[in-house]
Amino acid sequence: SPNKFNKDGLEKILAELKLGCIVKQVDIPEGKNEQELWKIFEIVLNELNEGDNIIFDITHSFRSLPILLTVVLNYAKFLKQIKLDGIYYGAIESLGTLEEIKKLPMEQRNVPVFNLTPFASLFDWTVGIERFINSGDAKAISQLSTQEVRPILIDTRGQDETARIIKDFANSLQHYSEIIATCRGAEIAKTVGQIKKNLNSQKLSDDILVQMKPLFEKIREKFASFSDDENNNQLRSVEWCINHNQIQQGFTLLQEFLVSFLCTKSGLSPSKRKDREYI
Repeated sequence: SPNKFNKDGLEKILAELKLGCIVKQVDIPEGKNEQELWKIFEIVLNELNEGDNIIFDITHSFRSLPILLTVVLNYAKFLKQIKLDGIYYGAIESLGTLEEIKKLPMEQRNVPVFNLTPFASLFDWTVGIERFINSGDAKAISQLSTQEVRPILIDTRGQDETARIIKDFANSLQHYSEIIATCRGAEIAKTVGQIKKNLNSQKLSDDILVQMKPLFEKIREKFASFSDDENNNQLRSVEWCINHNQIQQGFTLLQEFLVSFLCTKSGLSPSKRKDREYI
């Protein structure tokens, strides 16, 4: 009843709901100075276990705590491999001032709950794409794709076209990373073609978050110098190795390319071992 929710605290209400889960109260300082904020950081981090799935409600806190929790979350993602399932905020101030809310009948006190999880997801994609741009490693992007897109594909039985394109795109980026790492030059053209096809998809452009588009544009710029010309793509991949400090791979790819190029120019077959040995 409305009266019940006015007089009982959260602990009692949760107990009466019989949720079947353990509810644990943990005291934290108020956070009124830097020392107390570091103490809150330590307390929250210690409550997170390896591999936990986390949902945060940041409704009731000082304004500094959501920022602090964002730092804790990203710290724990690396340190404890946690997974963020959701961040939520009950926007009670949208109903008016405290005095105005008190005058409202209980049935009209419907507070909107904002799902802030997409903002955290955008941060993760930013980190993943930044890592790919700077190091050439697409592992973080591939993991994000699996984590966020796979459930959509399962729910829609693979019919969500945008989710499928993102998954194929992430897989092709990861495949390109592996091609360079293992010097499989023969697969470069096909994989780069798939990357560019997905990047240029109108469906992807129409459906992804507008905030995601500049991130994808960074990847498009990364592959702008690649083309339909096989020789050009081989040299661009060597350039890729130079820019990402993959020195050994760059030497190997360049050597293989030169042999293939001279085979072709001499009327020999790049795929025949004897012809390659001759060159």
